[in-house]
Amino acid sequence: MNLIVKEGFKIIDTATTHIRESVKYFRSSQAHRQRFEEIIVQVGISCNKRPPLDIPTRWNSTYLMLECSVQYRTAFEALDSQDLSYVDIPSVDEWKMADLLCKILKPFYDATNVISSSLYPTAHLYYHVLWTIKEKIEKESSNEDYSIAAMAVKMQEKFQKYWDLSFLQICVPVVLDPRFKFNFIAFGLEAGFGNKGHSYAAKVKSTLEDLFVAYSSQTPDSSNNFESQSNDEVIDENDPWADWEQHLTTQKRVQRKMS
Repeated sequence: MNLIVKEGFKIIDTATTHIRESVKYFRSSQAHRQRFEEIIVQVGISCNKRPPLDIPTRWNSTYLMLECSVQYRTAFEALDSQDLSYVDIPSVDEWKMADLLCKILKPFYDATNVISSSLYPTAHLYYHVLWTIKEKIEKESSNEDYSIAAMAVKMQEKFQKYWDLSFLQICVPVVLDPRFKFNFIAFGLEAGFGNKGHSYAAKVKSTLEDLFVAYSSQTPDSSNNFESQSNDEVIDENDPWADWEQHLTTQKRVQRKMS
């Protein structure tokens, strides 16, 4: 995810620099802080949190800086008109790009919070958060803004490269989650990747069969038959898998008609 996000930041490097310098400026002295607070009152911004200064090597901190700073755009513009020593005001286009990038990067930020948790298992969650990211960058690849669309295409290329390297580690834990199992993964992969999705699903299934054989050989009474199953119980978090639920509903209708 870090490498995918870096592709996004390349497109707004200048905007990021200007916003970072703007934050540095108002935080550089007590006088500057006080002046900025006065301007915030003047322009009527009610947000309580002030823009934090990022750590450039940590993309999530840069995201938080941009996301918060965009809310203070009018305050920075007023500061520019009142303080001649403030010279790093982002342009209109740079503010726009920063705002658009924040909307694209929010799923990435949410994903890092989910998969970096140490209080519960997270391996089975990677697929779900990465799928949200996949759908987001696919949508933005057809954005009317050429720069955003070009950035999304670059991010797609990075996503595909690292997906091919790690999809087994991402998909297998979902199959082992009793709420989903293999049919869920097969449906998602084929819907999301077309013909290539079928080969992904086949590889996941063969890997699971190999794992089953390896583990069952250590248990004398176990069966040697691998059977993929489906479970109707699906996580309901703002219904992110509506297409899967629709697929299950359609299957049930077909089965009822046949019986």
